[in-house]
Amino acid sequence: MLQVGVILDGLISPAWIKALLTRLKDSEHIALNQVFLTGDKHRRTTLFFWLYSAIDRALFPIKDAALAPVAITDTLVDIPNIEIRGPADWIYNRSSLTHLDVLLDLGSGALPGELSAPCALWHFGIPMRQGLAGLAEVVQRREITCAELFAEMDGTSFCIYRSYSGTHKLSARRNRQRLFWKAHAFIAQRLEQLAQSRPEVFYKQHAIEADPTPPNHRHLWRHLPTFKWFWWRQALSDLFYRTTWHVHCGPSTDLPNSFTELKEVAPTPTTYWADPFLFEHGQERLLFVEEYDLKKKKGHIAVASLHADAKTSPATKIIDEPYHLSYPFIFSYQNEIYMLPESGDNATIDLYRCVEFPHQWQRIETLMRGVYAVDSTLFAHDNRWWLFTCLSAHPEAPARDELFLFYADSPLSTTWTPHPLNPIVSDVRNGRPAGRIFLRDGHIYRPTQDCSRRYGYALRIMEITRLDEVGYEEREYRAYLPQGKRVGIHTYNNQAGWTAVDIKTRSRRWP
Repeated sequence: MLQVGVILDGLISPAWIKALLTRLKDSEHIALNQVFLTGDKHRRTTLFFWLYSAIDRALFPIKDAALAPVAITDTLVDIPNIEIRGPADWIYNRSSLTHLDVLLDLGSGALPGELSAPCALWHFGIPMRQGLAGLAEVVQRREITCAELFAEMDGTSFCIYRSYSGTHKLSARRNRQRLFWKAHAFIAQRLEQLAQSRPEVFYKQHAIEADPTPPNHRHLWRHLPTFKWFWWRQALSDLFYRTTWHVHCGPSTDLPNSFTELKEVAPTPTTYWADPFLFEHGQERLLFVEEYDLKKKKGHIAVASLHADAKTSPATKIIDEPYHLSYPFIFSYQNEIYMLPESGDNATIDLYRCVEFPHQWQRIETLMRGVYAVDSTLFAHDNRWWLFTCLSAHPEAPARDELFLFYADSPLSTTWTPHPLNPIVSDVRNGRPAGRIFLRDGHIYRPTQDCSRRYGYALRIMEITRLDEVGYEEREYRAYLPQGKRVGIHTYNNQAGWTAVDIKTRSRRWP
């Protein structure tokens, strides 16, 4: 049982901290047995930051704010030791901390010059500690925002977790929202992993270099003129322009240099198509897509025959639920045809079997419940079935940043073993799946979405160099970036010499 102590500012704490404490108390491997309340207050902010924050709150409301102050008194019930003392330096140098394995500092006070206690100290970097995280990235117009968790042991400090999110273009508040709702999950994940491993193995496995370019909150006024113009331009953009998804298909080798030779497949005027998956059955080539109903604001799964001239027959709706469906991942297993569509709005990963190909499908199993999972992708390798899926740490956190991996002996299994390195990817630039994982010349390639600038901004092909029960490694092999009026590439699939992608285009609403 991992013995954990926590440093907090007081009995009124941000909502994400209360969620984290609840998660730690419910863990079978973690004993939360000491809480220190320092009484520290956040530092005063500048007039610019105060004014910008007020405008930010008015223009970008948040339903469940991670930094909303809430009482945590009820959460601290049953914790053996609660001490209301300060300052934090007094806590850091206590010899009585010998019974702790980790001292988790979630306060806003200054960090210690040196930790005298023998336990490990975990803490955020300065921007997240002082509540300024996300501001510099917005004003300086950075594409990504970084969250880091540090550990200090034996006089050395190193990073043990790093996650990259796409920066909200206009709102620092929503930017911080993503960071801290993710934090309540990744802190608990790292503590769980430490509890089930030897400390020397854990810290060696997870130690990474600190980000060489941390956000700089000084001299932000230099960026204000360009940010001011950019803010108004973005705010008015939707009035004059619109973006839509289009599926493009055609004969092609796998991983062509570009997708310009593919032909656009036009749906009906009241729908658009996305997430194309190709599937050959006998002599017939079929295109399975998410068909989004513009009136109902909801997607369902549809299928159309794809002809030799890259034209399609009218689409037929095949799977429809009260909730949104997309990403029709279709595969064969033991002479049966199955589909694993995205059903994140139902908090499930559901498996369907084809009863009469290709129009009749039956939901036969739920592989996971209580998870907001997107773009789940199966892959058979080394007598295992591997499930890649992006999970959201909270309804207000993005499901684009962190890729989780599970394995089982069968794709029909309802018991999936989580990979010990989960999440195996924590980067909005290459986390979210974007189509089937495929083999090429003996190498394994995983299509991924780059959602850094915007959702579905670009397509990246990652080469998986290690995939087993204890390790996972990948590296970028190729990137497809949008150009001109094409502002996004979302999903890629290739089968039997044909390629299908979906591309987002930008056009004027009126002259």
